[in-house]
Amino acid sequence: MRRVPTSVENASSLAEEWGFVGSWSITVFETEGPPTRALYTMGAGGTLVTAEHPVVTPSGAPGAIFTSSGHGAWRASGLNEALFTYVGLGSDSYGNLFAVVTFRGSLVLGADQHTLKGEMTAGIDDPQGTTMATFPMTLEGTRIIAETSRVPSTGAPIPVSGL
Repeated sequence: MRRVPTSVENASSLAEEWGFVGSWSITVFETEGPPTRALYTMGAGGTLVTAEHPVVTPSGAPGAIFTSSGHGAWRASGLNEALFTYVGLGSDSYGNLFAVVTFRGSLVLGADQHTLKGEMTAGIDDPQGTTMATFPMTLEGTRIIAETSRVPSTGAPIPVSGL
């Protein structure tokens, strides 16, 4: 049973302990183009590590751009709400840094503690820090949970030993 915190400060520690901490499978919806997929891992200490398609072709790019993982921070902003910022790098096919992308957004945790929704804005800057583009996005996610593996031929569970 969860205890209701009496302030946003207490909500931060409770949300970090219960709600957002863990790994998430994310679907990102941009204004133009099909939805894309990403992975977020939110640590109890406020760290955020992300991954998305390793190759993208944004408008204005000289061709395919190879992306890094994203690294950043998050913090609870209410009982089931959080803010985040993370940064990713994009390089051209020759390995030259093309852009630094900063994502800033907010998340709302579903009542089931296994889903979330949010919105974010991506700011794309060239290596010198000049903004090349910004665009808004929305996202939806589901928690990645540990599951018992199954043997494909029999469908029988594979025993998982305790730690």
